[in-house]
Amino acid sequence: MSIRDRVLEYLRSKPEGVYQKDIWKELGIDSRSCSRVLLELEKKGVIEREKVTTDGTVTFRIRLRDDGKRNFMFELISRALPPCIGCREECEPGMCPRLDLWVRAVFECNL
Repeated sequence: MSIRDRVLEYLRSKPEGVYQKDIWKELGIDSRSCSRVLLELEKKGVIEREKVTTDGTVTFRIRLRDDGKRNFMFELISRALPPCIGCREECEPGMCPRLDLWVRAVFECNL
């Protein structure tokens, strides 16, 4: 699992938000990699970064945006291989129930 995916999963488990330093410490990744991932996610609108001061130190509280939760699920589903990969059935794509379910899941998460 990539650092980005690990960060997203961690944020999903912390709906109230978490300090940026706690993310890299908890996940055992270096702070620079964590910062790069968080900046990318912020630019894409998946997370919010709120500047806060704790114990005299400026840091960021990070949380998934409400629509970021949906984007996270879309990314997970759309990265998964379609069910056609390795399938031995010889059906038409428009008539395949497994492919239909997968396409619907991707579509619903991207609404």
